[in-house]
Amino acid sequence: MKTTQIFQIIIALVIFTSCNPYDLDDNTIYWNTNSLVRMQLKGHVKQVKSMNGTNIMNFTSAGFISNISHNSEYLIYTETYDYTSNRLVSISRNTTLGKTTGITEINFDYQNFGKYILQDKYMLLNDALIPNLKSKTGNPTTTYSMDGETLYIIENYQGGNIDSTIVEYTDKYPTRIIRSDGTEVKDFEYASNGMFKKYAVYSQAPTWQNKATYYFHTDDQYLMLDSMVQVHVEGSFTRKDIDLYQYDSNKNLILFKNYMGENKYTYPVVDSIGNWLTKEWQYRSNSTQTWSSPTSETRTITYY
Repeated sequence: MKTTQIFQIIIALVIFTSCNPYDLDDNTIYWNTNSLVRMQLKGHVKQVKSMNGTNIMNFTSAGFISNISHNSEYLIYTETYDYTSNRLVSISRNTTLGKTTGITEINFDYQNFGKYILQDKYMLLNDALIPNLKSKTGNPTTTYSMDGETLYIIENYQGGNIDSTIVEYTDKYPTRIIRSDGTEVKDFEYASNGMFKKYAVYSQAPTWQNKATYYFHTDDQYLMLDSMVQVHVEGSFTRKDIDLYQYDSNKNLILFKNYMGENKYTYPVVDSIGNWLTKEWQYRSNSTQTWSSPTSETRTITYY
């Protein structure tokens, strides 16, 4: 093949992959990462056991959750995740609480919107955005409909209740969320890999206004809160509260502090990959300044 022909093919591929509005397969974008990244698990993890083995989480070789199980005296449940080309298509859940058993299934459908779709109007953390999500069945059954740069989220609950949310977009990402209760989420800032850098939640009632601004730790792999600054105004009264988060070199949370007190976390046992196997937690309130006795949590991690 001539050099000019090779060059023309390369140019065509670059144009296609960079200009196709439905191409959301860029693995450098956080919202395309797998479950291990969302859970801050390092390495090629196959299984995580916790709570003395009563909780078991298994992962596919591609790093996505395959199933979750819990087996204790009063509660037994399993969740099975099914994928097509590493895209989640269903979650089957079987729960036994005492003598009551329930089976539910959530199915996911997709369409080439060319957008990262806000799947839940309240949960704006690790799984907030899903590429090209069209619908999610269950209770509620949720549909995601794009009209230009505006997304309409319609939730239909059993019993006839309907809730709706409007999401405004700029390019591929949400820039304003308007919930049915009047709450707005806006002032979004994104990193180059699609991670949130900042957003703010505005809410109000006839006698008060509240603004909560969330700032995220600068990182190219994990989405980690850095701080939350909340300003509450009620008449002539103004209150400002700040939540602070700190992390260690393995990107594990080591301190959470707010106006009530602080939690500190230590990791006495960490494996060779950098995943913690033992975590200890303590709390002290601002009023007493006395640390609680450590509470310990352990887990076992198996790798492929």
